[in-house]
Amino acid sequence: MHNIDVKKRYPCDFPSCKYVSKQQGVLNRHKSDIHDINVTWHSCDLPECPYRTKQQSKIKGHKAAAHDVDVSWFDCTEPECTFRAKQKTNVIRHKAFVHDIAVTWCLCTEPNCDFRSKQQGNLDQHKAHVHNMGVIWRFCPSAGCAFRAKQQSNVNRHFKKLHKDDAGIDGARVAERVEAVAVSGEVDRELDRGTEGREVEREDGLGDSSSGDINEEPASAAATEDDI
Repeated sequence: MHNIDVKKRYPCDFPSCKYVSKQQGVLNRHKSDIHDINVTWHSCDLPECPYRTKQQSKIKGHKAAAHDVDVSWFDCTEPECTFRAKQKTNVIRHKAFVHDIAVTWCLCTEPNCDFRSKQQGNLDQHKAHVHNMGVIWRFCPSAGCAFRAKQQSNVNRHFKKLHKDDAGIDGARVAERVEAVAVSGEVDRELDRGTEGREVEREDGLGDSSSGDINEEPASAAATEDDI
């Protein structure tokens, strides 16, 4: 007679919203955060600052980050290093990039390649440029041109140099034609289909990340991790 396993559900009554909560308070917060229903806004009280948030707790963090009010600085503890940041995680990242402390290396797993990086994004770029893995090709938008590159900036440069007089295409804002190609080892020859037997002109943009050198990250990226 008493089904104690039945739990009440609180569905959101906003049109087309399928959110359901087990607690009325959580539903109220959902409606406030997502649908701006019964919102209590908390605004920054500093002059001419338009910042506002739905959570009072975020005001203190905003003031510290944007206005340097009541900032708790985190300093690098390495000798003669003046770096400091408003977040401890940025100091940890700074120490890894600049001082090689507690570094987590991202290693290239391709045979006979000793490339490594402190950032996964740089490793992904290296794999694309050097090993043609997970390449996103950018193509020239000019009709009949088979040029392609791994960087949109190189397509833009190619277009402005060779096709600047093409009608209907703005050389300053080249439309990006992107085809994601997952390949390993050699370039996927399927990309050459549809070029009517012509040799495909390519720009493989090897750049710095193709060298395979260890410690590939540029020093400037590490030196600007956060506010000083």
